This record gives sequence, structure tokens and C-alpha cells, in this order.
Amino acid sequence: MFSKKFPLEFELKKEPVIWCHLPAGRQGPPGDISADILEIGPGNGDFLLTLAAQNPLKKIAAIEVREKRFQKIVKRLEKSGVQNVTLIWGNAKVILPHYFKNTRLEKIYILFPDPWPKRRHQFHRLLDEEFLPALAGFLKSGGKLILATDSKEYSDWIQKTARKITFLSEAPFERDFCETFFEKVWKKEGKSIHYFCFSRI
Repeated sequence: MFSKKFPLEFELKKEPVIWCHLPAGRQGPPGDISADILEIGPGNGDFLLTLAAQNPLKKIAAIEVREKRFQKIVKRLEKSGVQNVTLIWGNAKVILPHYFKNTRLEKIYILFPDPWPKRRHQFHRLLDEEFLPALAGFLKSGGKLILATDSKEYSDWIQKTARKITFLSEAPFERDFCETFFEKVWKKEGKSIHYFCFSRI
């Protein structure tokens, strides 16, 4: 179990303070990370482990901002013996420009990010008008950004904002992932799910 903690000033200074679980059990701060596929917000890790198993020759990276979730996924990775996943504890908005500078990804998955529905809380959202185009910049030519949300308001915002990004085009959504934990929950509650796929031109 990791004991490292984020300093209280982390969010204010936007420092790249992270902890990393690397293949073969190596632990500690990473250098420049090489990856083919990235998931931001792996939650309980169901999708991440499936993704790794289905793509054994690909290098998978995942960024989780919540420590408890990070710790739980580390245990699952160790138990499963998966060797192609680098799991990072930190804020994706900080981690990507510091540790993925030379990485161009085939796919980025963001599945069911917290929509922060109240207007006064929306500044907490992962996707905003600065980060969405920045995120697309980490894709290689033809790379895919795959998004899913249960929030109609968030869905409308994503579609409207993505259309403003000149080097992104909306692509047909083709499901290539298993149902996530939150997806199952929202479907049981009768919520509509909104899926998107955008391709870097």
C-alpha cells in the first residue's frame, strides 16, 4: 500500500506530483511515459483490466486522480498479473503535459467522467474548453478520442465544443469496450447513455 500523499497545495500550484505503478511491480515517479492507449478515470478498473487483456501487445496507461481508487486498482493489477499497464495517480490536466510530451496515442478513453451538474461546480469538470483541444493534441493522426456520459447537458457541451476543434472530426461510434461499472448502474436507473468518437485529422 502506498503511503505517499498529495501535498495540500497540489491543486493550487498545479505541480506534477504523482505516484506510478509500473509493469513488473516497479513503483515510483515515472519518466516520460510511452503508451499506445490511455484511459482517464479508470474508476474500479474493470474496463482497464479488460482493455489490457484484449490488447496484450499494446502499452496501456491510465490516470486516476483519487487515491483510494488508485490503490484498489493497483491491487487488482498485481493480482491479475497484467504486465502492460502503467497506472498513474494524479490530475490528468497536470500529468499529460509533464509526462506525455513525446507520446502520441492511438486511443484515449474517458468513460463517464463526473458531470458536476450544478453550475457553480462545473469548474471541477475534467473536460473544459482548454483541456479538450489539449487532450486531442496527444492523439496521433487518425487517433480516436472515445467519450461516454449519462448527462445530456454534458453531452451537448462535448459535441458543441469538439466541433470547434479544427483538427478533430466526429467519427462513427463503434463500441470496442465492455460495459463499465457506472454504465451498468446508469442503465439500471433508466438513464440514456451518450457516446462519442472523435478522430484526429
